[in-house]
Amino acid sequence: MSQPLDSSGWSYVVSIPSWTTGSAQGEDNVVYYNVEVKISSITGTSGGAEGGGQQNVDLSRTVQRRFSDFRRLYDMLCMLYGAGNVEQVPDSQAADFTGASSQSEIIGIRREELDKWVKSLASNGQVSWSPPVTAFLQVDQALKEHKMSSQSPGGGGGGFFRRRRRSSRSNSVTSSTSDQDSRDLAQGAGRARNNMPPASNELNELKTFLASETATKEFLAKRVTDLEKELAELQADHSSLKKETEESTSEKMHDLQFEVQGAMNRIENLEKERDSEVDARKGLEEKVESTSLELESKNSELLRAQQQLKQTEKEKEVLLKNSHADVKTLAREVKRVQKLALLDQSSLEKKNKELQRLHQSLREQSVLEEADTSSVLKVLREAEVLHTRMQECNIDKLIMEENGRSNGEHGSAESVQVEEVFQLSDNRISCLLAEVQFLTEVDNKQETKLSKNRQESNEKLRQTLANILIEHAHLHRACNRLIRDLKLEESKSHSKGEQQQASLGGVGGDGNMISL
Repeated sequence: MSQPLDSSGWSYVVSIPSWTTGSAQGEDNVVYYNVEVKISSITGTSGGAEGGGQQNVDLSRTVQRRFSDFRRLYDMLCMLYGAGNVEQVPDSQAADFTGASSQSEIIGIRREELDKWVKSLASNGQVSWSPPVTAFLQVDQALKEHKMSSQSPGGGGGGFFRRRRRSSRSNSVTSSTSDQDSRDLAQGAGRARNNMPPASNELNELKTFLASETATKEFLAKRVTDLEKELAELQADHSSLKKETEESTSEKMHDLQFEVQGAMNRIENLEKERDSEVDARKGLEEKVESTSLELESKNSELLRAQQQLKQTEKEKEVLLKNSHADVKTLAREVKRVQKLALLDQSSLEKKNKELQRLHQSLREQSVLEEADTSSVLKVLREAEVLHTRMQECNIDKLIMEENGRSNGEHGSAESVQVEEVFQLSDNRISCLLAEVQFLTEVDNKQETKLSKNRQESNEKLRQTLANILIEHAHLHRACNRLIRDLKLEESKSHSKGEQQQASLGGVGGDGNMISL
């Protein structure tokens, strides 16, 4: 919880419970952090001094801020109060994102760090109620709105939340008047925003930022003026102190000379002590070297003793091996080792058999793959042959074969029976359709050995080829039917023309006979 604003006893608690995304200035998926501010105060009722009781006033406000807004607030606070008085804002690059597997988790980690940071600002008595922080959290605007609602008709006692001058802090050079002017300026900007018609969330945030910037600039200007006044006072104090120092310098110089002489004597004594310590250190180093040499010799003796001990143990083992009990123990151990060897050999044989079975299955799989590839190529060749034979079922080609085979020209429709040729082409197409059905038939014995995906792909390939050939056959049949109808129509029209010519020729002959 932050420090009270003034004698009215206002305080606030800030947290960042969640985040959301939106759009801003043409950018999509912009991350906004929901900053929740809860303002509370225990103050008197509208009765005031007339004996009114106490009531709790709780206000809440949620503000959406981007990560760059937090960085901008930190820079402003460092400029006003110094980087040593403000906690470092979390860095987007230096944050620990270990274990985060998605962008949402990274944003969640950053939200937790920003939540800790704003809570540290709220607990910092020097910056918690500064104009940049209150404008950033919109605390001043919430208090102003509460004050206006309480002063309006039916909103409680008028003028209850009067703004008092904030008491100055001992470590701050900013006067209470400049803080009051900065807050009044921020309140004026907030009042202007409330009187404006409602706009988008982005425009409201921009107005809030401009109001905070204006209040900060005014606050800085007044602070510079105060600092200049304080500098003039410090210069005057410095001149008086300089005079006093010059007067006391001559007296202190004599004391300093005696002190310096004593210090020089102490330094000489210390140097002598240091030289003696250096000599003692050299003696100790020589002792350490001699001790290390003795230690090395002792280590060599220890190694020889260990070798002798090992030799003695070997001799002891030789003597023990000659005993009957050790012979029996060794025999049992040999039997156990033999059993383990047999078990290992059987497991090795099983693994070899398993390996051979895997090699055999791999060879069978490769053979099946080759057989399947050859069967697919065979199906494609058969489909190509059927397509070529279907092209030859054209009624024009059949008429050409019947009448114009020798010279390569189309025969006339009168020299062939169009209907017979059409029946011939239709029968051929029917035979081809029957052959197309064989394409969809598969070798079940071979297909069952393939994988399920391969079976489905082969079946889809055969079915697709069969459907294409069937549609092609029906199309040829329809084209032949149209060609037949056209040929029959031409034959009929041709026969009608010959009949008309014959009838006209007969009428002319009768006229000649009559004239004769």
